[in-house]
Amino acid sequence: THNIWFTVREMGSVLHRKLAFSLLFLIINVVFSCCKADSKCDFKAIFNFGDSNSDTGGFWAAFPAQSGPWGMTYFKKPAGRASDGRLIIDFLAESLGIPFL
Repeated sequence: THNIWFTVREMGSVLHRKLAFSLLFLIINVVFSCCKADSKCDFKAIFNFGDSNSDTGGFWAAFPAQSGPWGMTYFKKPAGRASDGRLIIDFLAESLGIPFL
């Protein structure tokens, strides 16, 4: 039983070191990512290869026989979109200060 107890105590020490290292790594990443987030975005556009959560109407552009809302709610004019408003990708583009898809 003495050997088993020593092994359990040793494992606890290893887990504490791993936890401390993980927390230190997380704190360093958060600090550096906050500093980096203040810098200006150098990208000119977004290329999106996504699913329906970010589909701005590529399918309808390829096959124009369908009809739909065309983005009338947000853009106030037909924008050729499958969505009637903005999508997640639009909010991302807006926060980066680049044009919508």
